[in-house]
Amino acid sequence: MRYWGTGTQVTVTTVPSAAPSLFPLIASPGSEGSEKVTIGCLAKNFLPDSVTFSWNNKNNVSDSTITSKKFPSVLGSGGTYTASSQALVPSADWTNYDPFYCKADHPSGNAVIRVIRGCETPEVLPNPEMSVRAPPIQAFFGSYLNATITCSVVNLPSSKYTLQWLKKGQVLDSGFTTTQPIREGRGYSIKSELIVTKRDWLSDITFSCAVNGKDFNDTLKINKNSFCEGGISCNDDVRVEAIPPSFADIFQTKVAKLTCRISNVPLELDLSALNVTWTKESDQTLLKTELGKPEDQANGLTYIDATATVCATEWDSDETFTCKVNFPGLLPEPIDKTLKKVNDGPQSTPAVYVLPPTSEELALRETATLTCLVKGFSPKGIFLQWLHNDQPVNSADFYLSEPKEEPRTQGKFFVYSILYISESDWSHGDRYTCVVGHEALPMNSTQKTVDKNTVYLDGIVDVDDEEFQNISSILSTFIILFLVSLFYSATVTVIKVK
Repeated sequence: MRYWGTGTQVTVTTVPSAAPSLFPLIASPGSEGSEKVTIGCLAKNFLPDSVTFSWNNKNNVSDSTITSKKFPSVLGSGGTYTASSQALVPSADWTNYDPFYCKADHPSGNAVIRVIRGCETPEVLPNPEMSVRAPPIQAFFGSYLNATITCSVVNLPSSKYTLQWLKKGQVLDSGFTTTQPIREGRGYSIKSELIVTKRDWLSDITFSCAVNGKDFNDTLKINKNSFCEGGISCNDDVRVEAIPPSFADIFQTKVAKLTCRISNVPLELDLSALNVTWTKESDQTLLKTELGKPEDQANGLTYIDATATVCATEWDSDETFTCKVNFPGLLPEPIDKTLKKVNDGPQSTPAVYVLPPTSEELALRETATLTCLVKGFSPKGIFLQWLHNDQPVNSADFYLSEPKEEPRTQGKFFVYSILYISESDWSHGDRYTCVVGHEALPMNSTQKTVDKNTVYLDGIVDVDDEEFQNISSILSTFIILFLVSLFYSATVTVIKVK
């Protein structure tokens, strides 16, 4: 101990040197109220005790708005060290699901990890839902010339509810069958069937179903004309489809938007009876569903989108989501549509190439064309964005093709984008970047930047790379032969002198 001096701590271990393993430390939910949010990363199992942390913003570059500090390392029982770093990041960026990157530099190897806000999907408790089903006209073709109107109520909070039928506003005492409230899922349900004659139905007599209880009271009316206003078909032309989120939307918003589209809806139809719900199948969680405004179709009808958002990780986890459309005034019974991420086979990372303007274009001194080619990727979901001097270019200012399957490579796709730029901007050395997002990329994104100077340098270094290697090989052989000849001449001269 005399060599190191009194008070020196010496650690003797047989564990070989090791690079750190990084783990994200996420801010707890509800901590986004202040201007800054505290996040961190944990480095474990490294040796020796020599690690340096640094933090970068969403573009993986240093940012002065991020402040950080490192906590002292701790020696574990296994002979390796653990350390952590804390960073204060802008609350607005964190709330917007912008990622931050923690880098640990170590003599045995560096490590980088992405730290991003976790996504919490709030559970929405179901509300009571009431529906009345009209009989199809074919039901009256039997020998008794009558059919059944069905009234159902689900998601009642208790069993203390009653249901009754009315005809022209008068309570009916017979002609129907009603079940007792039964437990179903998180609530109770009641179902009742009323027999109506063909004469009453075609005479447009109004029937009403009323449910009464402590926390929920409602009445639904139905007759032939309200079921099919103006003689419009109530079923054949209506279409319900579940539309998956695009990768581009997920890449930009960090969440997956599920869309349930009801199309061919008559413009004059009352939408108050329309009820659409999205449900996560694994635990029957009811998702918050937003109903959009009717949008015009080319055929004079309208469509309505009902959307719900889930975490991108939930969408990627092979979860199934179900859209249920209940529209008593348009559909004779509810329609369910399921949606889940489709597995398109093995993933393939895209290759990105940016092609500069041609000399012929530049000679005109008007506009120039940049082309970004992205090829060899799978699945076909892709995101592409141009930057001009690191600022996003409006999507209206460039053309982006749809993904197409490569002719000779089955299952792989390509896209291309064309950006028109000013020749003067190019000549002044402005930078242009093609940013590509794809789920097969290590950080889900990559980019290629080009300007006048880099194109010139690329021309020097990369022109005919194979030819350059051949010339280098010939020159190397010539030099070796020259040295051998020189050595031989010197040896002969020495022998003659002797």
